[in-house]
Parts: sequence; structure tokens; C-alpha cells
Amino acid sequence: MATVYNEDKFWEIANNAIFPYLRKKSFLDGGVYEIDVPGIEQQDIEWALNTMFENSIIQEGSEEGIYILTDIGKEFCPVQEEEAPVQPVEAGDEKELVRNMIFGTFIFYRQNPIKSTSIDLMKYKRGYEALNPKTKADVRRIEECIHQTMQELKDSQIVSIEEGSKENVDLNAPTIPDIVTLLDYESLPPHLYQEYEVIKPIMEREQELLAGINPKLVESYERDRKKIFMGKETAVYNEKLTALIDKYQAIMDRDEQEGHDELEFIESLPEELREEYKEKSVMLSRRNEHDQAQDKIQQLRDQYLEKAEELRAAREKKEHSLLFKTTHLFSKKKPQETESQ
Repeated sequence: MATVYNEDKFWEIANNAIFPYLRKKSFLDGGVYEIDVPGIEQQDIEWALNTMFENSIIQEGSEEGIYILTDIGKEFCPVQEEEAPVQPVEAGDEKELVRNMIFGTFIFYRQNPIKSTSIDLMKYKRGYEALNPKTKADVRRIEECIHQTMQELKDSQIVSIEEGSKENVDLNAPTIPDIVTLLDYESLPPHLYQEYEVIKPIMEREQELLAGINPKLVESYERDRKKIFMGKETAVYNEKLTALIDKYQAIMDRDEQEGHDELEFIESLPEELREEYKEKSVMLSRRNEHDQAQDKIQQLRDQYLEKAEELRAAREKKEHSLLFKTTHLFSKKKPQETESQ
């Protein structure tokens, strides 16, 4: 059974594996992937680390490959060190920071539409960290500001908010995320609009890819996309996302060509063999991985080419025999017809 990644699963992994490692070493490095905790696999830890980075719980340290807790992270995993006093954020500034955070989420994820949980509390690191939440009261206040600002943007028709799809979702999860679409990119703050202009071609390519992607590939694409998230510079992330889009576009192009080839092959078969071949071809596709299925389908084609040749040969022999008999019959009748005349 596939692992369901939700908030409960995140805290299970963080509290039982990652936070104990942090308390022991005071930082995260490659050794965190080797943690041996029953019920927690390496891929679970990778997913949790991505989530922590996206939510500003950890950040890059002074050395490559080293990650440390942010101020937000220290709320969840306290460390023994003095913290500098934080200057309070004015209410007006907070509202603007939250608005920028919501807009910035679309840029950060290079995706439109996105899930509402991507915008919700601690889901976008730039902006939220500037709000300096230190207490639970701060967190509740900021969360309320996020939801209020979201509603204002919806009322102004700058974003749309629609109920998320229940497909491929754990129905036991507490909520199903809404889908948020940014309708008016002209509303972006100038500095984010400049970022948007750079990534716009990538976003448009991804939208085009997802609009026509085989449903069976969606989960795989989303999983691969998340793997390139952790701590990447903008240019590096753009490069890796573009490469991922190219990879899946190539898969779709290959599938489309294979579909054309399959259709042409079926049409080339004698009519009485077509349905039989299609049934066996579909069965092979369902029971085998793609590359293995293609090898088996090619073997199946070879078999049906032989069947087709045998069928055509038998048909030609039969037609030739019938033609001979018919011609012979009429050649016998002609003299009799002449005599009768």
C-alpha cells in the first residue's frame, strides 16, 4: 500500500527521526538519510526534509550539504542558544508581506494553479520568515491574515478558489486542498512580476504538458517534480524543471508515436485477426512495465504477421481454386450453348 503523505505523517517522521538527529548533532547532513527507525524509509525522510525546507523550518548552513534550523524551526525543535530580540512587524507591513507571500507562492512553485495548502501557514518561506512569528499567538494572527487576504483577492477576482479533486486523495485526510488559480498576473508586485517574466515560458510549457498528459503519468510527474525542490537556486531549479518537462514530453511523444504505430499495424492485419490481436496487446500492456511490454508486443506482432501471411496465402489459394473451377465450368458450357443455338 502506498504511503499517504499528509501532516500527521510529516510530524511522525520529524519527531521520530529528524528532530532527534538535530538535537544530537545540532545540524542536518547526509547522515540523516541513514536513520534507522521502524516504519520510516529513506524516501519518507527525503519528503519530510523537502517539506521542512519549503516551510522555512530548516535552511542552508554555511557549508554545502549542511542544513540548520530557522527561527521557525526552533519553535518545533528548541536548541540551547541565545536568540537576538526580534523587532515587531507593523500591522500594515504584515498585510503587505502576507500579500506578497501569497503572490510569491505561484512564482516559488512555478506552477499555476496550485493547492491552497501551498499558500497556507508556513508554506512559502520568503515572506513568512520576515513576519518573525515567535509565539502561538503570532502564528494564529498571521494565519488569520493569510485567510482574510485570500478572500479579498478572490472577491477582487485576482485569484479563483475551487474545490480540489478527490481523485488520488486519501479520503481519511482531514481536508482536501482547494485549487487556487492566479487570474491576473498584472497584479503581481513589480519585483515578483520580473521573476514571473523569467519563468513564464517554463510555466506555460508545464501547463501545456499537464493539459495533455496521460493520467497514469501524473502521479509520477508530481513525485519527480518534488525531488528537485530542496534548496535549489532559481537558475538551477529552472534548469532541472525544464529538463523534467522535456523528459515527460519525450515520454508522451513516444507513447503517441507508439499509438500511431499500433493503429497502423492493426489496420494492416486481415479483419478477422484485428480484435484478437488488440485484446492480447492490451493484456500485455497491463501486465508488464512499458519497455518489457513493448518487447512482448513486438513478439506478438511477429506472430500475427505470420498468421496474416498464412491467412492471405490460404485465401489466395482458395480464390485461385475457385477461379479455376469457375473458368473450367464456363469453358465446358460454351460448346453446348453453341449447339443448342
